[in-house]
Amino acid sequence: MSTAFWLDNFGIPVSLFEADERVGGVINTTLKDGFLIEHGPSTLQGRTNELLETIDAAGLKDEVLYANDIQKYRYILKRGKPVPIPLSPVSFATTNLFSLSAKLRLLGEPFIKPSGETDESVADFVIRRLGKEILDYAVAPFVGGIYAGDPEKISLRSTFPRLHALEREYGSVIGGMVKKMFDKSKSPRPKLFSFRNGLKTLPEKLANILGDKAETKSEVKNILPPNESASCYEVTVEKGGTTKIIKADSVVVSTPSFQTAKLIEPFSSDAVNDLRTIEYTPMAVVALGYKRKDIEHPLNGFGMLSPPCEPHKFLGSLWTSSIFIGRAPDGSVLLTNFIGGSRHPELTELEPEKLAELVHSSLEKLLGIRAKPILKEVYIQKKAIPQYTIGYHEKMNSLEEVERKYPGLYITGAFRGGVSVEDCIANGKATAVKISENFSKQNNVPLREAIDV
Repeated sequence: MSTAFWLDNFGIPVSLFEADERVGGVINTTLKDGFLIEHGPSTLQGRTNELLETIDAAGLKDEVLYANDIQKYRYILKRGKPVPIPLSPVSFATTNLFSLSAKLRLLGEPFIKPSGETDESVADFVIRRLGKEILDYAVAPFVGGIYAGDPEKISLRSTFPRLHALEREYGSVIGGMVKKMFDKSKSPRPKLFSFRNGLKTLPEKLANILGDKAETKSEVKNILPPNESASCYEVTVEKGGTTKIIKADSVVVSTPSFQTAKLIEPFSSDAVNDLRTIEYTPMAVVALGYKRKDIEHPLNGFGMLSPPCEPHKFLGSLWTSSIFIGRAPDGSVLLTNFIGGSRHPELTELEPEKLAELVHSSLEKLLGIRAKPILKEVYIQKKAIPQYTIGYHEKMNSLEEVERKYPGLYITGAFRGGVSVEDCIANGKATAVKISENFSKQNNVPLREAIDV
């Protein structure tokens, strides 16, 4: 969507084919009984210029809804209670989230030599530099809540490149972070936001701008590379039982990796094999609505994460109506909960009603809930989030080789370059710029003129 939108904005002829009946993929928002429910991603952060530029170019600035200030407060579950994450050196020194030995362990981090490993797991890195307790009650909950992943398998280099760079550049994570704190050239911390009517506002707006250039219920069956008899790519598209062949100078494949593997089979067996080994974790989103008077906890924050060393089955709970206004009817609250992932993939096989009851029974004790939910909505994605595991970087090398061999073929998506909505939009625009540059060279016109066509 991002690539197609920017190509159209640049004046490059484009067609987008979406197999589903709606655009947006896992981004979807519904309104039920006054509750505004996100089926997948819930927030954006504005840490990339590309996201902000896309919102501006799409005319959505007036639809942006910033999070309440309360969102900066976040909780980690420990021994059956939500414990606030410390936000300052003083609160870190006094928090009971970490033991005294764990706090003292951090003082030695700047003296630990960097590892010679080119790729190591998040767990190995954190234990080596920060200690097991920091992994258990800080990093592992974050990896589970954001990536639904296992820190023992996730690649630090591929998933947290900035953390990886701190050790390489400064020799110390804490030392590097302190130096960056005093860097006057750094940008202000981006604000958390969504849209008044939810995140689906963005893909739907982009689709409306593209008009009939974006076709839904249109499945791409195969892609053939240029050859001696055809100087362009041939894309076979099936819609409503009718098949058509599209000829194109450039093709952007942004399907999930397991579908991309099928589509690029004529191009490279090595890349296909690498794509097929990328794992996806299943995820269930359980939205529960309650009367505010029936919850003892003040819900004064973004939400809470559950560490894998704690007994609770869910990965995290967003206190959605605390983060944004207009997410629940007056006198009610909306809690958006995540369950499954690599920690408990089997739970996504349960019936929606059982999933809702499982989450409610945990929240009941943790938040002091005195009544049953007045709203229960469950959304299950069997292949929700691609996992950047150890060796991921090498897998991407084969894709780069395919793109070098076949100019005009671009392979992108959430499995490459970042799983977040923001990363996908940034990569989408970057792809559009590459295509535009090639367009301008082939047509002997400056890029600016190509964009202004």
